Amino acid sequence: LAAEAIRLARRKKLNGYGGTCQSDGTHTPYLVWQSIWMAFFDIDPSSPLRRQVRSLEAELEERAPAQIDSLPVLGAALGLSLPDNDFTRALQPKDRKAQLETILTRCIESAARENADEGGGLILVLEDLHWVDAVSLDLLELIARAVENLPVLILLTYRPASTDPQGQALARLEKISHFTKINLTELNADETEQAIRSKLFLLFPEREGAIPPQLIEIITSRAQGNPFYVEELLNYMHDRGIDPRDSLTLKTLDLPTSLYSLILSRIDQLAASQQLTLKVASIIGRIFRFDDLHNYYPTLGEAEHLKKDLRELERLDLTPLEAPEPELTYLFKHLVTHEVGYESLGFATRAKLHEQFARYLESAYPERLDQLAPQLARHFELGQVQDKARIYLTKSADQAAANFANDEALNYFQRGLDISPAEANALPRFETLLSRERVYDLLGKHTEQRRDLEELALLAEHLDDAPLRRAQVYARRSKMEFDLGEYAAAQTSARAAIQEIESDAPTRARASDLLVDAVLLETRAVFFAGQAASNPKQLEDALTLARQQGYVRGEYNALMQFGLWSWQAGEYDAAASQMEQAHALIQQAGDLRREIDVLNNLGLVAKARSLFSKAIDYYEQAQKIAHRIGDRSAEATLLINMSELSLASGDFMGAGFYAEQAIAIGVELKEPTIQGSAHINRGEVYRLLGQYDLANGAASRALALVRSIGYRRSEAVVLDNLGLIEFAQGNHAPALEWAEAALAVTREIGFRSTEAAALLHIGLIHTELKNFPAAEQALTSALGIAQDLGEELTTLEVQAAFAELLLARAEPGDVEQAQLHIEGLIALLLNDAPDEKTQLLPLALYLTCIRVLQAHDDPRSRELISRATAELRARSSRITESEIRSAYLNVPVHRSLATLASEALPPNN
Repeated sequence: LAAEAIRLARRKKLNGYGGTCQSDGTHTPYLVWQSIWMAFFDIDPSSPLRRQVRSLEAELEERAPAQIDSLPVLGAALGLSLPDNDFTRALQPKDRKAQLETILTRCIESAARENADEGGGLILVLEDLHWVDAVSLDLLELIARAVENLPVLILLTYRPASTDPQGQALARLEKISHFTKINLTELNADETEQAIRSKLFLLFPEREGAIPPQLIEIITSRAQGNPFYVEELLNYMHDRGIDPRDSLTLKTLDLPTSLYSLILSRIDQLAASQQLTLKVASIIGRIFRFDDLHNYYPTLGEAEHLKKDLRELERLDLTPLEAPEPELTYLFKHLVTHEVGYESLGFATRAKLHEQFARYLESAYPERLDQLAPQLARHFELGQVQDKARIYLTKSADQAAANFANDEALNYFQRGLDISPAEANALPRFETLLSRERVYDLLGKHTEQRRDLEELALLAEHLDDAPLRRAQVYARRSKMEFDLGEYAAAQTSARAAIQEIESDAPTRARASDLLVDAVLLETRAVFFAGQAASNPKQLEDALTLARQQGYVRGEYNALMQFGLWSWQAGEYDAAASQMEQAHALIQQAGDLRREIDVLNNLGLVAKARSLFSKAIDYYEQAQKIAHRIGDRSAEATLLINMSELSLASGDFMGAGFYAEQAIAIGVELKEPTIQGSAHINRGEVYRLLGQYDLANGAASRALALVRSIGYRRSEAVVLDNLGLIEFAQGNHAPALEWAEAALAVTREIGFRSTEAAALLHIGLIHTELKNFPAAEQALTSALGIAQDLGEELTTLEVQAAFAELLLARAEPGDVEQAQLHIEGLIALLLNDAPDEKTQLLPLALYLTCIRVLQAHDDPRSRELISRATAELRARSSRITESEIRSAYLNVPVHRSLATLASEALPPNN
């Protein structure tokens, strides 16, 4: 059926490429795609690697020029060992996979458009998809979705998947709107008869006359609608010279009772050399090259004699020709044919042949051992050569993990562990478990990860360098606990790793880098748990040690950690300096992921300093890198930051749009930190737009998410936001409860900028409740923190809140004091050349200044009302939906400004 589809496609001017999955290749990444991409890029496998690379470069220049730097990642899909360049060397495994998928999808899109211009298209054929590996399925799904509106036919042949991951992936494919499924059931009686007549014509073209109904009945009853069975029954008769039109012979005909016995009977009728050829070839796999068969088992005889036997096997339709000379290759006609040939060998013989073939591969292809690692692992395993099998299983696992083919990596690790009992292989087992634990970490499989760490801790006690191994385990455990939000446990584990290293001189001499990493883990856990408000001495020691040892990654990680401590403490100049130093080192090291992180942090610092344009510049730089390497998590984080900047600039629609995108990515990646942060921003957008029910819902979801991971800093922010939502609706008692809860968390963790915000809001609430002493106390504390941190906007807001307090209290001299508090703010608002931060001031500050000026009968109030009204009009005009704009204009502060404008300004204003 696939062959017929290909013939029809060629008539429609579709250029085709095809690949076949192998039963023994379900854990070999991209195996089915290798032949497709080699043909697509017109790569000659016999040519030197440099020529292959030049051919690839030319194709990428034409089809995906923006990805030319990513060329080496194509090696995984081509089955080639392409040397890394500076860009790909810096990529993490999941970035390599994302780059590979991006390149190949764009190349298909480009080729499809090119063929469309010539009136044609593409056809991609992937056969036996039930044996596909996981990353090949990922690539297939991406391409399938990308070609919806392009002239591309993807033809898949497969049986129902037997495993859950494959079944789920195939189910996703089948749900794609442009997917068409054709179920092939058993042949009915008429179709079986048609198949019988066609096969007889091929086998006995010289025979004429009617086909006896008895033959059709015999074949139909045995085949049960299986077309392969039909063919093999007729082949069986042909092999024995049975005349299918001889009614007398048919009456005494004794056919094998099963398909397996039928194939075995056919093999038994072969000449001895042909039987041996077929059985020895079955060791290689369903597809086998002549050269490999001849050279690994020379006993099969001279090349011409072997070719003669293979031609006979081809004539008998047992192993038809797959590729002609010079790459002479054959294919077992059916999986059952291959299985029967293989299982007809004794167990000991099979093991011996597998070892013989594996050693042949090692000697024949020394330059391709990395590519052949999965095959070598399998053959040494089946050959029971455990030391060799362990080497190639580990190599295969590492290669799979490097390409983010994690399911395949886990399979290889498990097979390696199965032949590495702890009693005799403590060190190899420890190293394999440590590698597998890292893959579980990448996949977020924390139950399995914890189980591996427990076994690693037990194994460490049996190794000569036990302190070092215990330190490694403690450090990995700290990393896992941090990811789970268990910050206190992470701190304890990191401290245990530090103690193991520092208490043993030989370990300290060998593990200086690990010591730096452990200290950074500890201080990071302290930071996120909010247990200290100043730089710990350990962090200084880690930075010093990293510099002494020339451990660049440790140095820039320590500088970044310093920058975060300085940012939290409000020491923004120091934070910027430390992060700029880290950025320079990261660029030198080519660590793209950390460059995203440091640019993100620099943006946070710039935002805290009200340098919004500079913050946007940092975020845009980071976004370009995230997009270039395909880092979805980083993209989500940057979307959150862009959302915050949009909030600060009054672009509420943009802020909501960025937040929604970040939420979607967070859900897709199952990352509660991203989801929580994005919901915080989404809630703030709703609050500022006056959509209080929606704001409360988003904030409540954010609170649940950040509490689930123990992220206290965000918890404080959400609690404060919930208080603002209640305050905006005039619900002062619950507003005060939320604000005081936020204040308690900020003081517990030393988060001073949010502490100042919470105190400001508590002061405003107490003012509304006429609790003036409490309001004054809160605002005084808030002002001290804001001025200490150098936060100009918070300082201005606190000054305005003081003015509101004085106006509300209205004691002698309070009105005059109120004006003193906001005189500087009034000057900013009336400045004819406002700077960036002035244009982003909250409208509530305009309202406070207008009230104070009106209390003094100050004529400047009219000008300020005019400017406030213009600013309100400008901000509301950016809200495209009329219903949302109406809610925004109905916010109490905005209603008050509109009322003041109607009272104080002429109608045309």
